[in-house]
Amino acid sequence: RALIFLPGLSTAEKVSDVSGRGVGMDVVKTNLDRLGGQVEIVSEIGKGSTFRIKLPLTLAIIPSLIISVDKERFAIPQANIEELLRLRPEEVKNRIEIVGDSEVLLLRDRMLPLARFEDILQVMPVYEDPTTGHREISRRSRLADQRSPHYAIASAKGDGASPESSHARRPGDRRLAATSSLEIAVVTTGTMSYGLVVGTFHDTEEVVVKPLGRRLKALREYSGATILGDGAVALILDIAGLAVKAGLSSVSGSARAAQLAAEAEAHRFKDVQSLLLYHNGNNEPCAIPLDLIGRIERIKPSQIEFLGSHRTMQYRGSSLPLVTLSDVAKVNSLEGETDLVVLVSSVSGREVGLLGVMPVDVLATDAVVDQHTHRQKGIAGSAILNGRTTLVTDLYELVDAVHPEWSTAGKSSRAAEKAAEGGRRTLLLAEDSDFFRAQVTKYLQEDGFTVLAAPDGEAAWELLLKNVEEVCLVITDIEMPRLNGLGLAARIRADKRTDALPIIAVTSLAGDEDAERGQAAGITEYQVKLDRDKLLESVKRMITTKGAA
Repeated sequence: RALIFLPGLSTAEKVSDVSGRGVGMDVVKTNLDRLGGQVEIVSEIGKGSTFRIKLPLTLAIIPSLIISVDKERFAIPQANIEELLRLRPEEVKNRIEIVGDSEVLLLRDRMLPLARFEDILQVMPVYEDPTTGHREISRRSRLADQRSPHYAIASAKGDGASPESSHARRPGDRRLAATSSLEIAVVTTGTMSYGLVVGTFHDTEEVVVKPLGRRLKALREYSGATILGDGAVALILDIAGLAVKAGLSSVSGSARAAQLAAEAEAHRFKDVQSLLLYHNGNNEPCAIPLDLIGRIERIKPSQIEFLGSHRTMQYRGSSLPLVTLSDVAKVNSLEGETDLVVLVSSVSGREVGLLGVMPVDVLATDAVVDQHTHRQKGIAGSAILNGRTTLVTDLYELVDAVHPEWSTAGKSSRAAEKAAEGGRRTLLLAEDSDFFRAQVTKYLQEDGFTVLAAPDGEAAWELLLKNVEEVCLVITDIEMPRLNGLGLAARIRADKRTDALPIIAVTSLAGDEDAERGQAAGITEYQVKLDRDKLLESVKRMITTKGAA
């Protein structure tokens, strides 16, 4: 469909002297990009095409991200920003590659061309020497040269290196400094996305667009200017113009891009889960499902308060309860640790903080979770992550043990039993991840339900047909092999024996289109992430409503 936006394209059945002499779609697209707009095409064979054009509500005031290069500030319209990345030096080697003569960014299953704003501005790259504090000229011609395999995860202040690395280092090696990290804005022109390497990210602002003077109008890389709050002038970047200026082209058709797409497809149905890595001390790496964590706060030991038998800290005008793995499990205590971090979550409707130690990181992995060898209260199991045995935290079990008065398990169990009196109390669970299937099964069984668990939609459908008289509700993941959650829901709704069953989807697919597809397939309730309390509440409500009906 993107071919229609190419200059010189004609839809005439026969090419003649006047073919393509009108205003083409390339002109429409160019002007939309300049205005920060987008155009989408939805085509159906034999029916036609629908064109959707999106424009900012106002072209005079636009929300923008302020960035800087060599202390000069610029504005990027937020409509052109897909996401922001910060690559630590040790990540650069694995995330930036050379394709032909160009540098590209590996972003999940995509390859994006990279442009360095310094090069576009023709600014000599400089760095601050960590020993002298002087600004020196950088002689590294490629971004990949900034990598440092022994660099530790930088602290929030940019100080400290990993004590685990025993390799010799050159004194003052700037590759070990936090300032060697790369700040990359992933931006889109509508037809192409690319990574723009900038100096520093600043705040977002609503900026008033001022037209460029006549001497600057010929510069395609700028679409206007604005006056910031401190009176300084900042140029507004034209993302499409920057791509042209940098000579960028799409790498989506390259052999390496095809390889990445094939690898992504091969891993699509593996048990890939996003984990947040932290430490329970220098020698005890731990992990927790990323979806459970709302915020991460770095604190000092002096911020922790002990009142009565509870550990708390002042947080956003109230007291935040704090728990640690050592409260219930046989692991090291955090006594004497100074580089503390609090992982803020919500359990039983209350905010709680899990205490750990820096550094923290995020990892998407298909590693198998061993649910037996290191199993303890508060520890769901272990996995080999980054070459080390890592304890997987069961936050719900940990908080229930430390604060049993919070738990709604007793009340919900009695409510479930009451709702199931004279009726069915068997639930069908379809989840391809062994770890999450075990976790959800445990939560439901603790609440007094019988759970029939299946590793995919096809197995779940077979289980349902064998137990159609007992099953009162279905809980399913969306992405599964053989038969996915949408296909399972469609089968359930198409069969008269099962068409009235409530279906809850628990998935990581968070887009509005994903939820709409789920609703169209017959899913009763769509939950974006695993929240034990929310899931149990929904199960109780649905079986109670079904029983009353």
